[in-house]
Amino acid sequence: MRTLLVCCFLSAVSAEGYGQIVGYPAQTTNPPTIMGSPDSHHVIPAGAVAMGSSNGVITSSFNSTVATPASPSTATAAPTILPWYQTLTDEREHDFGTVPRASKQVHVFEFENTTGSDLLLNQVRTSCGCTLPKILTQHVKPGQTGQVQATFDTLKFFGKRGATLSVSIQKLGQYSEYAEVQFSVKGKIRRDVVVSPGMFDFQNVNVSETAKRTAKLWYAGKPDWKILDVKSTNSNLTIDFEELERDATAGKVVYELNVHLQDGQPVGQFLDNLTIVTNDSATSGLPVEVCGTVNTVISIAPIALGVVNQGQDIAKKLIVRSPTPISIDAIQTSCDKIKFEPSEGKKTLHILKYSFDTTEPTDVQETVTIATTGKISRATKVSFSAQVVPSTQAVNPMGN
Repeated sequence: MRTLLVCCFLSAVSAEGYGQIVGYPAQTTNPPTIMGSPDSHHVIPAGAVAMGSSNGVITSSFNSTVATPASPSTATAAPTILPWYQTLTDEREHDFGTVPRASKQVHVFEFENTTGSDLLLNQVRTSCGCTLPKILTQHVKPGQTGQVQATFDTLKFFGKRGATLSVSIQKLGQYSEYAEVQFSVKGKIRRDVVVSPGMFDFQNVNVSETAKRTAKLWYAGKPDWKILDVKSTNSNLTIDFEELERDATAGKVVYELNVHLQDGQPVGQFLDNLTIVTNDSATSGLPVEVCGTVNTVISIAPIALGVVNQGQDIAKKLIVRSPTPISIDAIQTSCDKIKFEPSEGKKTLHILKYSFDTTEPTDVQETVTIATTGKISRATKVSFSAQVVPSTQAVNPMGN
């Protein structure tokens, strides 16, 4: 009888073939994995699924029915789909390079929100105190740009430094999703070169005006060290430098750096880097930041009258300021309900009287253009808004 059972079992294995479930005794819970060549029979317990094979070993898990693995030649590779947080940006690293001590070194990482959902940048942490992180855009809507700022501390630290900035991001939707995006910065802070102040800051410079900023550079090291050139990619910046002191015995030298902002710099904020070129073969150049804001010559506040009663007399004044004397040549608007009185003479302060016709209910969103001449001639646009409503609809502050 025993001989008959063994023969029946082997016949079943041979008939079913490799990789198929066969009539293994149901009471056996942990059958051994059988190793062998592809021509040998691999016994898999009933109710198991083959998860994979390597060198003739088949692993199993009790989940479902076995399927014969496809051969490598017929398998089709699935397309790679990256998680949403990995598609935000390709710029995840920044190298400040070799920088002077006490110089200001700032980099802003940017990414576009292409997820189709609102993103919240909840917090950011740094792996090193040499870099101060800051979230510039807390809430980033679809299509907008998110910004994370990294400031390299060149005053307290020196030598080769690096940090990883980890930003916690929340993707809003029916179910919020959370992820962490990492950015890294690195650089080498030289302690033998010090610049003070650490940047050239041109804040609140009026358009068409020139300005000058000065800094000093100290070096301690080689007795023949010197500055060869100072370069800038901004055509509105010119730089000159002068050696003030040199002590060859102590290997110390002091320079004065002067940066001149020309009158052609456009209105608005700007940020550039100067490159200090020296005879030191250890570095290709030392970067120093130049930033500033160029203001318009004329300062005029928008006109916002809010809600006014129909028939109400509106007679007000608009203040026009300029750092240099100007004359007002024309005041233009397409709305005939707005009337301005002319202002005579060339002066730094003009008080323009105007009236607004409220005889009919209306909603006005208008632009007033004021043309001036002086050191620079320009046309300044001012927004004008007002809503005229029937007196019965006007808001009564007394609540009556």
